[in-house]
Amino acid sequence: MTFTHQKWNKQQSEQRIFNYLSDGDRRFSDLLKLTGLSKSVLSERLDNLTRQSKIELVPDQRTKRFLYHLIYDSLDDFEKVLVMLHGVSNYIVRYLEKLAEDSAISDKEYASRLMEGVWILFSFRMLKHSITPRPIQEEWLKTTLGLEFVKKMPRLLPKNRNIFPYILDGMSPKEQALYKPKETKEAANRLLEYLNMIVKKMPKPDQK
Repeated sequence: MTFTHQKWNKQQSEQRIFNYLSDGDRRFSDLLKLTGLSKSVLSERLDNLTRQSKIELVPDQRTKRFLYHLIYDSLDDFEKVLVMLHGVSNYIVRYLEKLAEDSAISDKEYASRLMEGVWILFSFRMLKHSITPRPIQEEWLKTTLGLEFVKKMPRLLPKNRNIFPYILDGMSPKEQALYKPKETKEAANRLLEYLNMIVKKMPKPDQK
């Protein structure tokens, strides 16, 4: 399928719906506020995803109205990866929020924990970037590292320099494998396996 920004924007708006529904069932009005989509676009996306059996309407026992529910198993690997990245990022942000409110933690310790959390979030953002189409990767690099860096990439990453092993040095074999796939499907599959491992190890929100 030929890449176009229009197709990518459609995929991204659908992914926003998946991400917020992965946090729990939602009303239309909730999704409208969370996704930032217009009513017409949101309605169109929800109808389309319902026809694909990726979401469904379920009754809300309290209000007798209907909620949108994510059918996680119907998502493809790429969609599952992004849902899990959303979940892990949410977890890290909630963790930092809890630390920020803990008066027993000094400003110095909190600053250190905050920088660690930001670095983890950036690392996961890099992983998401690695499985997106090339035009989106270039756009992301321009926004994150600056146009100056992107323009000089051929000189900063010349073919005669073999820096990849040193970049991966210190990572576990599982982490190193995330950066080695040659195509998107394989990258998504490896990342999904890695994220499943991380999510299983994370304490539940109600655990200390």
